[in-house]
Amino acid sequence: MDVEHNVNFNSAHQSVSSTPLLQPMTRRWLANSDRDLTGYANLTYTPKIAGQEVEFAVGGMDRHKLRVNRYYEYDFNPAPVNGQTQQPYSNVNNAHFQFTSSTGGYGDVPNRNTYIAQENILAYYTQAKTVFFKKLQVLGGVRTENTYQYYATAEPITFAATYGTITYTDLLPSLHFKHMINDKQNLRLSYFKAINRPSYFEITPYYILGDYFTETGNPYLKHAVAHNFDLRYEFFPKSTDQVLVGIFYKKIVNPIEIAYVVQNLNEQVLQPNNFGTATNYGFEAVVTKYIKYFGVSLNYTYTNSSMTTTKKTIYKDTTGQTVSALAKQTRPMEGQANNIANASLLYKNNKKGLDLQLALVYTGSKIVMVSPYLDQDYWQRPITQLDFSFEKTFAKKFSCFGKVNNILNSPLIVEVKLPNIYRSGTEVLPDQTSNSWILVQKEYYKQTYLCGIRYKF
Repeated sequence: MDVEHNVNFNSAHQSVSSTPLLQPMTRRWLANSDRDLTGYANLTYTPKIAGQEVEFAVGGMDRHKLRVNRYYEYDFNPAPVNGQTQQPYSNVNNAHFQFTSSTGGYGDVPNRNTYIAQENILAYYTQAKTVFFKKLQVLGGVRTENTYQYYATAEPITFAATYGTITYTDLLPSLHFKHMINDKQNLRLSYFKAINRPSYFEITPYYILGDYFTETGNPYLKHAVAHNFDLRYEFFPKSTDQVLVGIFYKKIVNPIEIAYVVQNLNEQVLQPNNFGTATNYGFEAVVTKYIKYFGVSLNYTYTNSSMTTTKKTIYKDTTGQTVSALAKQTRPMEGQANNIANASLLYKNNKKGLDLQLALVYTGSKIVMVSPYLDQDYWQRPITQLDFSFEKTFAKKFSCFGKVNNILNSPLIVEVKLPNIYRSGTEVLPDQTSNSWILVQKEYYKQTYLCGIRYKF
């Protein structure tokens, strides 16, 4: 339920809110069924070749997934009260709505959000592993994946992209080196190629009117292909302790990003898209240390993410005319924070069957929506979240568990990196606290609690 009120300024330049008014709302009823049938086959053979033991492995996977999705949407308007065209809001119990039309109770049945989708994956691989000089383990192989995706919506055949078929085949090589320095230390170097498939929801042309943006799917979305290079040092001083330090480089072709797309002059939508090639490089470190039952775990990842795309820019020329042009912008990938850190306090007692964890997670600023306009992407501020979880085992097969998330009630804040015109002069809008960023979204989710009892057969 949405409530809207206007913010104005009085003669003393103080912000004053108008009477809150109830807004139209939409209620959605969804039902879907998913089926996932998967079969695996693997065969391993370890002969000796020239006195050297070599492990050969071959195998395959055949997966068939099917989703049937039903979607019904009901639109309501605030009911008139005392002859008023708009209904003032007082509390939830006093809010009254009515269908927008006499047939509104039937819902919007034939729409593109009702669909069936199918995904078949046939994959097979071959690999070999051996050890040279008792210290160097080499593992190499290649995997082939054939992907078939199909969807059909409830829209009539005259609707563009009412159904579609997508097929592609990828050859995915990998090569890993592991130098066993001693019983407690390893040095790893690896390369592997991987893919990221669009989901059912992303490739169907769904269309949902949201509170802020209209969201749509993209039947022309391509799958992402990544080339990954990693170098990592490992140290295991004890069975429960570890120190891991590594560097990485990734080249990602056609990464999938959520973007604000201008489809025509009258419609702009939020949609998954491909914009080119991105590179990620950085380093990561993990440290875990236990003293009896108490432990601490620290990890940190720095990622330098970069991709260059074409954006629109609008400006006034020397004659004062408004001109639009295209310009290049280099930015991080959507959803990729440059800094991510985690610190956890641990208690693990196997004799008492008790596990406790208090985790503090810091996520740096990141783009949450790519704009089609130059330097107008939506950025989420850095956020720190504190969570607690526990599990207690008793009577061997029973356990109780619980989680408390977002203990600090950290807000999600989204801004645009533009000079803040809403802080100019004497009239400053509420929550506009920065001169260089414009606040566009601020949400609080409060704490969430989960508890339960588990029985293991």
